[in-house]
Amino acid sequence: MLDLDTNCDNSNARFNRADVRVSIRDQDGVAAAAVFDFSKHPIDFKDGTASLHLAYGLSQYWSPYDRIDPSGGDVVFQAGEAGNGGDVQAPGGAIGGSNVRDSDIERNAQIALQSQISHDSSAASDLYDKYTTQLSSKKYGLQAEGKTWHYRDIESQYLQMRLKHPNALLIWAATYSNYTEDGNPADYYVVLSGESLDSVDAANGWCSSNGYSSKDCIAVQLR
Repeated sequence: MLDLDTNCDNSNARFNRADVRVSIRDQDGVAAAAVFDFSKHPIDFKDGTASLHLAYGLSQYWSPYDRIDPSGGDVVFQAGEAGNGGDVQAPGGAIGGSNVRDSDIERNAQIALQSQISHDSSAASDLYDKYTTQLSSKKYGLQAEGKTWHYRDIESQYLQMRLKHPNALLIWAATYSNYTEDGNPADYYVVLSGESLDSVDAANGWCSSNGYSSKDCIAVQLR
């Protein structure tokens, strides 16, 4: 929810412009952005203030939901921005918008991936000499699972796994010797469950109990 003020002469003004991009920015960049049509959902100010409930779909935000804090960043309104596709479905009382440009989504996703790796590095170091489980390994341009992977796909998959597994971490494989010691390229974004486990058997058991096959979930020990 956003609390808004107006500097219009009319303190009971109505804002009903279409094609308005609303971006939430924090210290790492754009955390969420979408284009909203306020001609369909006008904002009515009363005594100079209004409350606004906006919903962002999975392709419209690039940070885990619990890291997005509008009170600690900036909310930017930009008029005259064309939306990309239809409006996302929104829960009751909220307004959904359409996607921003594909190029913006890619750029925001790439920045968010690097930010998340930096954010998760400390938690990853706590897993040294323990076992955890790897849930995904992807890189830009990879042909896998019937598509070509882009930054937006990699970030979206991470966010979905983070919703399912709150301890999930994102790492850059080349940082860790267990991924580079065999000499193979390690330029991959890797999603770990973040669970601290005592053995390979315990890690494999975690995979099975969470419904993953041995192809989709493997035991790893970061070094």
